[in-house]
Parts: sequence; structure tokens; C-alpha cells
Amino acid sequence: MLRKITQSHYMPGAYLLTGLISIIILITSPKSTSMATEEKARCVIKIATLAPDGTAWMKAMRAMANYVEEASGGLVHTRFYTGGIMGDEPDVVRKMKLGQLDGSGVSLTGVRLTCPEFQVLELPFLFSDRAFDEAEYLYSKLEHEFDQYAEKRGYKLITIASAGFAHIWSKGRLNSILKDFPRQKVWQWEGEPVMLKISRALHVPTISLPLPDTLTALQTGMINAFYGTPIHVLSFQWSKYVDHIYKPSIFYTPSFVVVTKKAWNRIPPDIQKLYFDEQAQRIKREALQWIHQADEDSLKVLEKSGIKVVEIPPEELEKIRQKTRRVWEEMSGKYFPRELLDRVEKILEEYRSSKQR
Repeated sequence: MLRKITQSHYMPGAYLLTGLISIIILITSPKSTSMATEEKARCVIKIATLAPDGTAWMKAMRAMANYVEEASGGLVHTRFYTGGIMGDEPDVVRKMKLGQLDGSGVSLTGVRLTCPEFQVLELPFLFSDRAFDEAEYLYSKLEHEFDQYAEKRGYKLITIASAGFAHIWSKGRLNSILKDFPRQKVWQWEGEPVMLKISRALHVPTISLPLPDTLTALQTGMINAFYGTPIHVLSFQWSKYVDHIYKPSIFYTPSFVVVTKKAWNRIPPDIQKLYFDEQAQRIKREALQWIHQADEDSLKVLEKSGIKVVEIPPEELEKIRQKTRRVWEEMSGKYFPRELLDRVEKILEEYRSSKQR
């Protein structure tokens, strides 16, 4: 019989932002204890992610995994490989297809490789500036539909997450984004189409690198500017090598946790239900809010550490919006159905209208 746990057992208190990482939560068990747990489990799910331990992303993933493990009486255990030790997201997805890994917590590039329809949420200026409530509302309306898209490609969508809102960052001030940004050595996450299309719309040459190579590239001066979220910049220690952030945000970075259908089918049906029961759905909603709050808190920490915040002038911002609007048309119908974008716009319009009443 499956054993359910109460809210007080799964939910830690409000986290504190300390030091240079947005959240430090030590949930990892000692290695010997983990091995003993896996021996007891009927099913071990191997999940790899770029997210470093101690971050909001790992707090969220472990909260869900811990709930299922305890509620199932230890029959399902999740083993995490964190901090990119299994490679960049294309490497992880390849290992999933080979059966070497069961799943991953992915963002941007991994999203493209497992459920490209999700990229509709990355379109430049789709959301209001840092409007996390808009993203959360949209998720609540489209989660089932995104899961159906993922299933067609052989994946099961476990939970929707986020990496925050992406801004332009630079070492040294850019007096004009349109004039000065193209002169920088701008990082492009290898294989990530949204970043690339935005850069092309703004006539910005880019240097394509896997995400794990970004820190070294910043340290050596190979790159000196990029698109990134505050939580990314803080968690991956990029903040040491840039000193300006530009507002408003350019695009939202959705992420999610998926497992292969093969791995999903190894989990007994009664335990599969735990991932989507009332308790699990509450954990997922709250975990998404943790991540969004971590992105906000990360921005505050970065500002206090000396990062200068620059508001893009309204006239230039309007030109940037107009230039990057072509990205919507370039991606629509190719990366996601046009009708999905229409539905996203309608949901957002209805939500914004309801807030004004």
C-alpha cells in the first residue's frame, strides 16, 4: 500500500538567500545512505541536469522526488547527477535516447530537443517585464497540452519549471544596445535558436559555446556579453565577469523535468499517479514560485554586489521590439504550431484584462 505524507513532511520553510548562490538547501543524503535506499527501491530513476546543487532548481526537483519516494514507501528512488557532470543538455538528451539516463531537468536547448513546442514561451517580449504571474497562469492553462506534445516524442513531462527572465549583460556599459551590443563578444548557447534569432534580428555576431564552457570563456575574455537570467548569472558564477544588466528583460526561459517513456513505463501505475495527485500538484506550483522568487532575489543580490542596472531608453526599446518581432514569424509554424501561439496570446490577453478590472 502506498503511504501518503502530510504537507509538513515535504515542504521546507521559506528559504533564505545567502552568499553568492540564491538558495543553500542541503537535502542530499550521505552516499552510503543513498546506496542503501537504491537497494531497497523497486525502481531507480536517473536524472541529469546542469543545475548546480544548492540552487532553487535542485530544491524544487528534490522536493518532488522526495515526496514520491516517501509516499511510495521507498519503491521509487531518484538519483540526481547535478552541475553538468553528464555534459551539456544535448549530451544528456543523447544519453536518454541510449538508455544511459532516464530523464533530465532541461532549459532552452534541452527544451528544443525534447518538446520544441515549448519554445513558444521563449519568444522575445511575449511576457510583460519579469511578469512571473503571467508565466504561472499560462502554465496552469497549457500544462496538459505540453505533456501531449512531449509524449509524441517519447517523453513524459513530470513538472514545468523555469530559469527566469533573460536580460542582456555586459562587461562595460553599452550606451546603446543597437549600436554597441553588436561590437561585443556575445555568447550564444550552442544550438539555441531563440538566442540566435534575436541576435540576428539585432545584427549581433555571436560565439557559439556549450553552457558548461561559458564560465571559462568569460574568465579568458573570449566572451564579454550574453543573454542570461539573474539566477543563471548568480548560480553559475558569471557575475564576476560582467558589471551591467539591461532592463527590461528580453525573453522568458521555460524549463521542465522529463523522463523517457521507457523509464516512465518502468514505474508501477499506482506510483505514476503520485506524480500528479493533489499533493504533487501543490508541490509543483510552490516549487515554480520558489524558482521565480529565486530569480528576483538573485537580481537583488547582484545589484547589491555592484552590478549596474541600465534602463534601455523607450525609443530604443521600441526599435528593439520591432526588430525582434520577426522572430515570432520565423519560429511560428516551424518550431511550434501557429494555433498554439494564437492560444498563448489569447490566454495572456484574457489574464491581463482580468487584472485591470
